[in-house]
Amino acid sequence: PPGRAEVPVQVALHPLRDGVPTGGGALVLLEGVDVSAARAAAAEHRAMEARLVAAQRYESLGALVGGIAHEFNNLLAAIVGNLGLALQELPPGSPALESLREADTGARRAAERVKQMLAYAGKTRSELRPLNTLARLRDAVELVRPLVPPLATLHVDLPAHLPPVAGDPTQLTQVIVGLVSNAIEALRDAHGTVTVRAHEAELRGDARPGQHAGAPLLEPGRYVAIEVGDDGTGMTPEVRARIFDPFFSTKFMGRGLGLSAALGIVRAHGGTIDVESEPGSGTTMTVLLPALPIATPVEPPPAPATGPANGRHPEPTGLVVVADDEPAVRSIAQRLLRRYGYESLAAADGREALDLVLAHDRDVALLLLDMTMPRMGGLETLAELRRLDIRIPVLLSSGFSEEEIGPHLPADLRGAVGFVQKPYTPVELVAAIRRIVGIGAAS
Repeated sequence: PPGRAEVPVQVALHPLRDGVPTGGGALVLLEGVDVSAARAAAAEHRAMEARLVAAQRYESLGALVGGIAHEFNNLLAAIVGNLGLALQELPPGSPALESLREADTGARRAAERVKQMLAYAGKTRSELRPLNTLARLRDAVELVRPLVPPLATLHVDLPAHLPPVAGDPTQLTQVIVGLVSNAIEALRDAHGTVTVRAHEAELRGDARPGQHAGAPLLEPGRYVAIEVGDDGTGMTPEVRARIFDPFFSTKFMGRGLGLSAALGIVRAHGGTIDVESEPGSGTTMTVLLPALPIATPVEPPPAPATGPANGRHPEPTGLVVVADDEPAVRSIAQRLLRRYGYESLAAADGREALDLVLAHDRDVALLLLDMTMPRMGGLETLAELRRLDIRIPVLLSSGFSEEEIGPHLPADLRGAVGFVQKPYTPVELVAAIRRIVGIGAAS
């Protein structure tokens, strides 16, 4: 009835020994205690325990993904480097050039995917810059296309033009891939259609997109709207109200980026995610991102691997000690250096590198130092160089990003050493070397 509510009560019966009621029988004291607060506290305790377990699993998964990404970057370093050298060494018109260029493009795309794995593991930092929205959308769709079941359909409806947006390319790709993956999971028995659309939207002052996610009122203006929809099971209002809660999941949200993380990324980009869903009618999630002016210059395509200008190589400029525990990485680094006029010596760990530096003393122009090696890693080698007061330029190299490596360096060395992330192309490696030794721009 109106104005009334059910309250959980713990009931106890206590027989009374004194006094006998008229007509015989016994007296019993009925005691009732409201246990609403106790039940709520117990439920909250169970929820906290579940969140803690989920957080520990997420942390373990992040560490696993980060380690795998690091190992993949080591493997890709040899692939990308050798492809770069081959493209430089083949004469124009060689029939092998087209195949090598396609292999080089595939290797670069693989390196981009590894960056996404590192971002998922929390090993990268957001880097906002003007993006070609349409190109990024197409790339994300192609990445997720292999996940579509045979009996399902992925329908892509993209316009010929879209305004650019300011964003981190890796993180925005993650968001789109995650939303499409979730939409695929929502299909009934792997049957149905997932649709990806995009268009430009004009928001007025009274619009409240993203209200299902508890989002604040967006500023009026031009936005890029990216819609990911499915004709699957849909969501009840109760589920819809919680889908952006940390650690909340349903059976169809097991793959791709978590929705709470996706919303956090989109909000950091000045946008939000709107949700429309009804049980049995499917779900549509709309990512809204502020649009930049059409004339805004956007990210350039990756620079092709090229050799020194006019085929000339610089004169040898000193000895480079290459320290890396991966034989393939040492080999390609030495070949790259030799092609650009540098002499080099190889070491399998920091201890061997220090021995070479001490043996060749003033001839050493640079130490190319991997961060993760057995016996003596990069940080230990740097500490030993300082202890011995050996002052030579150091170029750190790692499968992790510079943002992940930086905090582990001693405060007085941050910014004093160079960094190149694996996998690197010939041009990227030589440019990094020349920056750290002060030679100037690459030829």
